[in-house]
Amino acid sequence: MARLLLQTSNLTLTNLAREGKLEVDDAGRGRMGDIPLPDQAHGIYEDLHGRESGEALSDALQHHCRRYFGTPIRAYLQRLVRETKNVRQFLNGERKFYRGALKAKLTSTHRKPLNRNSGRYATTFAAGSLASHYGIVPWSRKQILRAILKCELDQLRQPDESLDTSRPSIETLRPKFVKFLRENKSAFMDLKKQRPRHGRDDVGAVPGYREKVSGQRWLYLTAKQLDAIIGTGVDARQLKQALVTEGLMAQKTLGKFVVQRRIFKSGKRNQNFAWVHAVKADILDENRQKS
Repeated sequence: MARLLLQTSNLTLTNLAREGKLEVDDAGRGRMGDIPLPDQAHGIYEDLHGRESGEALSDALQHHCRRYFGTPIRAYLQRLVRETKNVRQFLNGERKFYRGALKAKLTSTHRKPLNRNSGRYATTFAAGSLASHYGIVPWSRKQILRAILKCELDQLRQPDESLDTSRPSIETLRPKFVKFLRENKSAFMDLKKQRPRHGRDDVGAVPGYREKVSGQRWLYLTAKQLDAIIGTGVDARQLKQALVTEGLMAQKTLGKFVVQRRIFKSGKRNQNFAWVHAVKADILDENRQKS
């Protein structure tokens, strides 16, 4: 039985291997698909479809999955049973078409497809195309092709990106972040002295917030503020993960880097809390900096 594994770490398979002082080859990448998160997006989502956050969209998807569980596959299998003779020919043709489309995309690059993985992408496209043909899914064949091709092309791009020294890296983003904190700390609102009013003041009206809790100094920034400093790409996520690993950034939920902290006043119950990046002021200590 063919198996396809997808790893969901914030770090790529290549970077995880390097942290362990190992090298991963194409055979490993072919067995474990590593699709990077899209840049300038909301985690794994490029479109929140009207929801206020990725978490809200995930909750909605889980609700719909529980409600309609099994409905599409039953319709799919009923059509398969009725049209068995034509299905094999259709799927083979679609797999061949996908490989041709991939080859055309790779013509102008130096990348080569990973045959094991590429075959699975081709099968996924063929199955999706058949479901679209049956009217079981709302996406067109063209939309399905574009989405699956992007996943495979992004995976093939990853090893090259990890070696590209022209791109920003943790080594360059971290000093940039520390510099921002040093230069703007005095403008951070001291929550021991004042707080913004819920419903009246914008949480992003100041560069950030600072307070001392149980003897520990904390600096708070909204996700929008941190994104403006270090960006939203792979390297920015790696920097956040590095800070969490070092104990310099608070993390409540695995894979998420924002936590709830009491920022506002005048609100009722949880209204005074906001989602922020909570960073220990220890990062500003000379002996904790990394060049």
